[in-house]
Amino acid sequence: MSNYGCQQVLIKTEKNLSAILEFVCGESAKLSNCGTYYARQLYLKTGKIPGKFDLHKLFKSNNHFQALYSHVAQQCLTTVVESFKYYLGLVKAVKKGTRGQRPRLPGYRKNGLASVSLSVPLKVRLWNLQESPSL
Repeated sequence: MSNYGCQQVLIKTEKNLSAILEFVCGESAKLSNCGTYYARQLYLKTGKIPGKFDLHKLFKSNNHFQALYSHVAQQCLTTVVESFKYYLGLVKAVKKGTRGQRPRLPGYRKNGLASVSLSVPLKVRLWNLQESPSL
């Protein structure tokens, strides 16, 4: 059995990198709120929760999804689905009587940033507005 771990690395950033990281974390929070809204509405209307691949496919054309690396956006939406699955587990536990209080639906992110896991170096794409030289 293998164990996986996560190490938080605190970095000192330049102004430019700090702005980029804030943008990426902000887009992740916005995407998480979009996924939570959709999942809440679906659960309240049908009693079902969406699967992670359903959310990935649905939000593929979302601006917040497209602003992130695809694996980062998919991980963000996967955590939304996991929180709803955990909620359903707690509801079942209440019905069995093993848990006393009824849980609340997963909520929205209040502050503007969400944690992001980057497995590749963060690259900034700078678009050259000048015409490329002709060969």
